[in-house]
Amino acid sequence: MAFVQCLAFVREQEGDLDEAESLYATTLGYAAPDLTGVVINRIISYPGPPVPPIGEPRTTLAGFYLTHERTAEAEHLYREAVNQAALDSTKRLDALRQLSGFLAFNGSKEEALATERQVVSLVEAQRDRNPDFPSAIAYERNALAERLTEAGHEAEAKTILEEDLIHAEPKGRESPEYQGALSWLLHNRIQAKDYDNAEKLAEEAVRLAESNGAAPDSAQWRTAISMLAEVRRDQGYSAEAEELIRRSLAPQQPEGMQERIAAIDALIRGGRPQEAFVEMQQIAEAADASSPNDSFRFLSLAQLFVTFGYKSEAAKVAALTVPLEENRLRSDDPRLASALTDWAGFYRGHLGLLPQADILLSRAEGIVRECCGMATPHMEPLLRERAWMAAAGRPHAFEAWRTFAIFVLPSMGAIADLSKIARAISRYRTGSRDSGNRRRSCI
Repeated sequence: MAFVQCLAFVREQEGDLDEAESLYATTLGYAAPDLTGVVINRIISYPGPPVPPIGEPRTTLAGFYLTHERTAEAEHLYREAVNQAALDSTKRLDALRQLSGFLAFNGSKEEALATERQVVSLVEAQRDRNPDFPSAIAYERNALAERLTEAGHEAEAKTILEEDLIHAEPKGRESPEYQGALSWLLHNRIQAKDYDNAEKLAEEAVRLAESNGAAPDSAQWRTAISMLAEVRRDQGYSAEAEELIRRSLAPQQPEGMQERIAAIDALIRGGRPQEAFVEMQQIAEAADASSPNDSFRFLSLAQLFVTFGYKSEAAKVAALTVPLEENRLRSDDPRLASALTDWAGFYRGHLGLLPQADILLSRAEGIVRECCGMATPHMEPLLRERAWMAAAGRPHAFEAWRTFAIFVLPSMGAIADLSKIARAISRYRTGSRDSGNRRRSCI
């Protein structure tokens, strides 16, 4: 199952959408692949999404349709899933959640709301059978509040989340239940542009963080301050908001780095990319020039910016990090060439900025030639990236690279297999792709 979905993904990236759709469709009727033992242990910087959409077949095919603006076909799949799960409450619950999310962005807000009400009813019906009922119902009531706000029923949304906050108070204001309910109500009030109430809730979140002994480098304290800053900015107090952001992003000790990276991750996922980038700037200013970890972290976060649609901030991260690498490593160190190649791949694959990628890759090639010569394994990732760049839209560069790879690389032993890449890409670009060739030349 996972193999077929991966193959469909490859066909999709090649532009063979008919075959991709056919492959995705062949998985319908099967269970989702079990990947519990699979771990991603490296960053993927090739073109397209970071990883293929492996999962429940109907959802995967619907995602394919949405990607290619075939909304009606995606909607048909979501509704079909609901109908087919009529006698299975667990499957129906999942299907209704997916339909509600789809409708919220692509259909009727009122129908999305009505669908989410069904979800809440089903979760409440499982009260006695679900050991995680308190957290499950709290999550769904928050989702219901979001749908209410999107459909213009802000008052009902506020009432629901205020009730949840009141019910959580007996557990103590320092309890996770109370703080979670407070956070959801705060986010909802911001969503509804109810800034007066949002300001009061944000100030309470800051007071709670301080009374709980949360240090200025704790995720709880920084999140509370940044939320208050967001409210004040939306109220028109930009200077005060910037001062609050500076407070929340005060320099920290190295041992707090992991928590700080997690906070940046949360900011990106929470729709606050500018604050996330400011935080990364401060990390860069205090970065340990001898540590390779910062570059790895920055590349991972840059990819996260892209995943959530913030390409402008991702490009800023790339521009920020390359000088860090140059300061960390000597100009003749092949490790610098490797780092520049990674960022060239990011510019090319994630941002589509081939000129910037070409500059970095040319510098990397110069470093390797000077330090190690051409017949070295250090040249392999450079040539592979050069092949991807050529295939990405530079026909003349591609032809020159292909000639070099086919006639020169075989004499270089350790990297002779790259000539196969050249021939494979050549088949893709010239269009001579029968089904046998496609399977043999998949990169």
